Amino acid sequence: MTHLMTLNRRAFKVKNHTELGRRIQIFGNRIMNVIVPEYPEYEDTWQQGGCLMFARALQEWAGGETRLAVIRSSRYPEIVQHVVCQLGEDVYADGDGIGTGDEMARKAAEIEFVAGAYLEAADETTDMGEIMDHPALQARLVELMTERLGVFDRGMVEDLGHEVAAPTMR
Repeated sequence: MTHLMTLNRRAFKVKNHTELGRRIQIFGNRIMNVIVPEYPEYEDTWQQGGCLMFARALQEWAGGETRLAVIRSSRYPEIVQHVVCQLGEDVYADGDGIGTGDEMARKAAEIEFVAGAYLEAADETTDMGEIMDHPALQARLVELMTERLGVFDRGMVEDLGHEVAAPTMR
């Protein structure tokens, strides 16, 4: 099986195995240096809800040919725990980079401590609850993605299967 990401549970980190995944992860890690000075009210809350804005920004950056998916907990299935953007068939992205649906659910369980994590498609009826939503900040994220990641090209996702080698297991 091809792995798009692997997890380091001890360090609570994600290792991306694709160039696009690494670039999105670096962008996600550094974005706070830009966002906090412009939107200081999000300094302490970005990690508690910025995922929806980030996923919607990824969706817009990708030209809208994508859809959102949510991570839920089997303990509290009515509550959305995390939001990701589906960029292609079994290719999902968030601020940690790119992973398969199973990898995103495993990351939520093992690194973000979501008990019984599972991924499901979202649509306009999905209740995102109290997750932060700020259209101006989302628009700024899209600008920054285009500036720092370049213009999205569908080939970026379609080529992932050829780019990825299964990681060496130790």
